[in-house]
Amino acid sequence: TAELDPLCAQGQRYAERLAAAGVPTRVRHYPGMIHGFFAMPGVFTDGRRAQADAAAFLRERFGLAPGRDEPADDPTGTAVRGG
Repeated sequence: TAELDPLCAQGQRYAERLAAAGVPTRVRHYPGMIHGFFAMPGVFTDGRRAQADAAAFLRERFGLAPGRDEPADDPTGTAVRGG
């Protein structure tokens, strides 16, 4: 979720509901970011970080090895985990 996104609270609630339903869920919150930052990795460092976080989660869920530029464990703001 992005701090300055008008949909931030809805994203948090959606993740909570997914986790409560048993869906593997991980939330990362990016302070100071705007809606759409994920699609702007050339503009925002956190856009690149968010894409790497999403890729790491998908690799983990699919049982694939970590990517070469993924952090082993990024402690930034994991809010909800499930599954």
